[in-house]
Amino acid sequence: MKGFNWGHGITIFYIVFVLTLIMVLVMSTKIDHSLVVDDYYAKDLAYQQQYDKVANTINGDHLTIAYDRENQKVVFQFDTEKNIIGKIHFYRPSNKKLDFVKDIQDSSMTIRTDLMQVGRWKIKVDWTSGDKAFYKEEEIYI
Repeated sequence: MKGFNWGHGITIFYIVFVLTLIMVLVMSTKIDHSLVVDDYYAKDLAYQQQYDKVANTINGDHLTIAYDRENQKVVFQFDTEKNIIGKIHFYRPSNKKLDFVKDIQDSSMTIRTDLMQVGRWKIKVDWTSGDKAFYKEEEIYI
């Protein structure tokens, strides 16, 4: 029997390479590839409206979002006393089942975070004040 030569090395390399490809293929089938939003196409078409809302927020009414870690709450403070109508969407990037939406009830709101899962959250606030629409997005880590 002859010793180990370069032909054996190439054969072993190709076998390991193919096994690695098969392993990556199997692992990729187990990853959840769900969409962030189900109606992404409609949201893409309405992007200019979203852009206008963000511009209104920068140039007009302001919203302060403050996370109080000690008291486990998020405080929303709108600069205006006008009639505010809108929604606050708590978006969990790692698990869309944890997402929830709250209606804006007043120019100052507090939402408790003690029952929310620890980690990264995106807060998306979409509101109208008077005849203008606004949008603000901020990240917090609970």
